Amino acid sequence: MVRVMNTPLALQLVGARDVPLYMARSKIEKIKQDHPKMTKSIFYQLPE
Repeated sequence: MVRVMNTPLALQLVGARDVPLYMARSKIEKIKQDHPKMTKSIFYQLPE
């Protein structure tokens, strides 16, 4: 598992706890395979 972010602010504002969120490496590899133009910087923008 790879830590990708903390709980987005929008979810925190409706009561979610601020905790680390993780994604399976296999899921990241699948996304990269299906969307070859997806860069690391785009991954960091996903909650936006």
